[in-house]
Amino acid sequence: MQASDFIFALRQASAKNTVMVYENFSSIKPLQIEPGKILNNRYGQFNHDELVKEEISSKVLDLKGQNFIRCLSPTPELWTKALHMRTQILYRPDISMIVGSLNIKPGSIVIEAGTGSASLSMALIRALVPSGKLFTFEFNETRAQQAKEEFQSLGLSLNVVSEHRDVIEKGLKHEGYTSVNAIFLDLPNPWELVKEAYEILAPSGALCTFSPCIEQVQKNCEAMEKYGFGYIRTMETLSRPLVIRKSEQKLGIYHEATEERLHTGYLTFAHK
Repeated sequence: MQASDFIFALRQASAKNTVMVYENFSSIKPLQIEPGKILNNRYGQFNHDELVKEEISSKVLDLKGQNFIRCLSPTPELWTKALHMRTQILYRPDISMIVGSLNIKPGSIVIEAGTGSASLSMALIRALVPSGKLFTFEFNETRAQQAKEEFQSLGLSLNVVSEHRDVIEKGLKHEGYTSVNAIFLDLPNPWELVKEAYEILAPSGALCTFSPCIEQVQKNCEAMEKYGFGYIRTMETLSRPLVIRKSEQKLGIYHEATEERLHTGYLTFAHK
């Protein structure tokens, strides 16, 4: 799979492409297409050779012609929905706020400490291609290796360096950069890296920490102020989706969807 397949929408899949198999709204799974192979799932058997004959998002019938699936072009959002969570992951409200507030754009050099399940990593890479690069560090060796393999399978290796590293012990410095545009810290004690983050950030660079507890936020803000950061602000991003339905009495009624997650954590942003 080429990086463009993940960053830009596929029109039609081909051998070795990774696609997202849509079974139903709650079941989406990644699949690498290999000629001659058969996909077995609850809806039947599907020939990989048939998957490449249809345009992306078209119905693909099983071998009995009774049930169908759809193959979708992979995106960070679908990948997040499909991945097996190795850790608690960030979802769209937090991810969109992080990418926007850190001003991630093509050419940005970004540090991520706490790769986890790589949910945020995928969105960061999409924002910084084609000339930017993400350096992501994970202290758990198994998770670091899994993330590295996923980046390779998705054709993203040119835009990401993934390492097994305890950044609290070894720090954020790396031979791949002298300064960076943005840093994201998803760690139990990010305040311990605030001083080094300030030193590595380029002028006008931005730092973001993600912390589930307000006590952590207080320590982060104290460290940010101590070491020279400005425009320090903390927020909680909540999504309130609505379902609109027809009604005989009114033009329309709505109710809140209940499946959306509420509190995930606090985002604290600061600028150099």
